[in-house]
Amino acid sequence: MMDRIDAMQKTVKSQEDVVAVRKREFEKERARLESELRTTQDEADRLSIDSASLTGQLAPATRQAYERLKSTRKGLAVVAVKNGACQGCRLALPPQQIADLRKNEKLLTCTYCHRILFWPAPVPATPSPGGS
Repeated sequence: MMDRIDAMQKTVKSQEDVVAVRKREFEKERARLESELRTTQDEADRLSIDSASLTGQLAPATRQAYERLKSTRKGLAVVAVKNGACQGCRLALPPQQIADLRKNEKLLTCTYCHRILFWPAPVPATPSPGGS
């Protein structure tokens, strides 16, 4: 019986060590995630302030349309066009609308979901490491 008790105590001790290691890993990951959450919240607050500032600069009719779309389209009133499709509803846009959008001369909306469309700026190429 004493041998069984000793074996059980060794098992308990090894499991306690495993729990302690996992607890340290958990606390480390928790601290990382809390830091990331704070950073994300700060960025969201900054973007919200920027959005309010930019919205205030819109013409009243445009601002009203934007606010209406924002409230009816789950906060997504302005979307990019990618591969010829609206990124709000994912439906393909007519070629003429895409051509007009590329000109960037007037405010255009998706013919299907009515979200405001924009043509994304090209992403600058990053130099390859060790390149000339």
